Amino acid sequence: INDAEFLKFLQRNKINAGVSIRCYQKFSQEIIDHFNNKNLIPHQPFFVNLHPGLLPEYRGVTTYCCAMQNQEKYAGFTLHFIDQYWDAGAIISRSPQPLDYSLSVVENMCLHVDSASELLLSAIQKLSLKKIVKSKEQDKRKAAYYTHATKNDFIDFRKKKIKLVRPKSIMNLILQKYLSFDEKDAKMLMHFKHNFYEQ
Repeated sequence: INDAEFLKFLQRNKINAGVSIRCYQKFSQEIIDHFNNKNLIPHQPFFVNLHPGLLPEYRGVTTYCCAMQNQEKYAGFTLHFIDQYWDAGAIISRSPQPLDYSLSVVENMCLHVDSASELLLSAIQKLSLKKIVKSKEQDKRKAAYYTHATKNDFIDFRKKKIKLVRPKSIMNLILQKYLSFDEKDAKMLMHFKHNFYEQ
């Protein structure tokens, strides 16, 4: 993401807004400076990250796992400006949603995607209308950073009956999201699901 050619591409095409979604690379200062150039969008620079976790309490990775491990009532996504630190930029908006412990971690994330996309769409609409996208600095006293799960974490997940993923449920979620059904589709779907589950 920080390749010199990519930076040249941004500059050459005058790309004036950036959105990071599920990017596990840290942006260089050169990339951040490019989007903070007021010549691109005079009224407000726009370089944001849609983070799967409620900031500042859940910085880092696998934040939904950690929220469920911590027995939180809510989890959600945060839209924030990108700075030189991990998940530490000013918060634009958050979408707290209830966690359902009868579902897996991935299912809970999937159920929250629509509310997350609304955060991003709302900010982009304001930007397109030349309105200021307001933000608030994070409270560093509340900040916590999470890394990938350890062996002990997986033992704790099992003890707390936290499922990371349930393949059948995820397949159903994907099918419901991307397919519309008539009778012929339904028959084909049943055949596909049967073969998938057998594997």
